[in-house]
This record gives sequence, structure tokens and C-alpha cells, in this order.
Amino acid sequence: MKMFFVSGNDRPRGGRTQTLLANRILPLLPPLIIAVAWEAAAFLGGGQFVPHISALVLAILGSFQRNPIIEAEGGGTLGYAPHIWATMKLFLTSFVFGAGAAFFASVLCFPWLLLRRTFHAALGPWHVVPPLIVIPLSFTFFGPSTLMFYLTIAFYAFVATAIYVLAALRDVSPKYINMARVAGAGRVWIAWKVRAPSALPVLIGPLKVVASFTLGVTIVVEFLAAPEGIGRVMKFAMSFNSATLILTGIFWSALIGLLFGVCLDQFGKRFLAWGFKGENETIPIAVLHREGLANR
Repeated sequence: MKMFFVSGNDRPRGGRTQTLLANRILPLLPPLIIAVAWEAAAFLGGGQFVPHISALVLAILGSFQRNPIIEAEGGGTLGYAPHIWATMKLFLTSFVFGAGAAFFASVLCFPWLLLRRTFHAALGPWHVVPPLIVIPLSFTFFGPSTLMFYLTIAFYAFVATAIYVLAALRDVSPKYINMARVAGAGRVWIAWKVRAPSALPVLIGPLKVVASFTLGVTIVVEFLAAPEGIGRVMKFAMSFNSATLILTGIFWSALIGLLFGVCLDQFGKRFLAWGFKGENETIPIAVLHREGLANR
């Protein structure tokens, strides 16, 4: 009996067509369906509540440097531009401070079981109570000050990030921990030199999720009390019932989140390259000896 094998280059044309359809055409269907549905809604509503895509694009471009609604409400004569910058500054500063503090606090507490459990218990209520409740509480006790804006958003980033960091530190591969112990490493050295570097690449994905929600909290804080920012402009737009200006703010918010996610991915690939090499990589014991682990 003869047996025939089909190589990769001899695959039927139908298979190549299906592969092309799956890789090139299918990803375009969701945005195409959304665009068609959007235009249908704009046509049925007369463009009053849902603007046409062309009108929205013109509004995004035109409102960047000047907008009469923003100017009329006291938001300045430069349109959306300074408010986008204000949101980026508030979001990035608060997120970096809150997430960074959560990482260092988690690593500091991890070597000692009692301290780790106490820290985890302090985070426990925020698993149930929405951290957004901090916003009205902060307004009540501290008033609408600039420091309050930063601390409120940073607190949200701190609580959300610390939960992920503790889980990542706990789930580090035991083989790395055992190798460090064999070389004479103490628990503090293991926490900073083994657990923390191993957890950092794992945190890229969760940090993107935390950042997206932190950006949402930033918009809410600006909407409630901040004198500038995308959230503040959305409040102006609601006063004039301007759906176009609200959607413009959503566009800029989404763009900030998208760019931050891309930058975070590139940061991980550039500076946390060891996390993308797979489990076949191991820590040489010679490196542990060279670091002088004894009595640390």
C-alpha cells in the first residue's frame, strides 16, 4: 500500500484561502459591523444623539485647539489640548506613585508571614467595597484640593496593584527559591533578588488592567471637582447636551489608555526581557555565590 504525505507547500488552495480569511479578513469584521451600526443609528436619530462618523472626526480634529463650549464654560481658549495634558499628568503621576508604592510595600512585607497577612487583611475590605467610594470621602474630609486628586487616584492604583503583586510574589517558581536557599540566601534577599524580579514580567498584564481603571477614576475625579481635564470638559458638554464633545473626550481617553498600554508592553520587552525567555532559563548557582548571599 502506498502512502502519500502532503507537505506544507502542497496544501490545498482551500486551506490557504481559509487561513487568509481567518488572519486578514475576520479581524476587520467587528470594526466594520460597529461602523455600520453606528451610521445606522446616526441616520435614524438624525445625528442628534449619535453623530455621523465624519462629523465626529471633524469634531475631534477641530476641538483640539479651540472649542466654543469649552471657552464659554471657562475651560480656556485652547480647546481640548490643555485638558488632555492635564488628564495625562494626573493619571500618569498618580498611577506610577500608587502602583510603585504597592510594589515596594508588598515586597517589604512578604518575607515575614505575620506582616504579610496583616497587609493582605488590610487590603481585604477593598475586595468587596469599591475603591471609588474613596472619592466622596476624600471630598468630605479634605475638600477639592490638588493634593486630594493625586492621593485619591494613587490610593486606587495602590489597592488594585498590591493584590496582584502579592499573588505574583507568592507564585514564583519554587526551583528559584530552593536554589537561592541552597546558596545561603536569607528570606529578605530572596524577596528582593528572586521573587521581585521574577514577579515583574508577570505584572505587565495586570498593570494594564489596573491602569485602564485608574484612568477611569481620573476622569471621574476631574468630572466631580477638578478645574481641568477631560472629565471636566465632559461636564461642560453635558451642560450643553453635546454628544459630540462627550464622544470626543471618550476618544482622547481611549487613546491615552491605548498608548500607555503599548508603552508598558515595550517597557516589559526592553527592560524585563528575562520574563519572555520561558521556563527553560535557570539562575546559575555561581551568580548566587558571587552575590555573597550568606547571612543576608
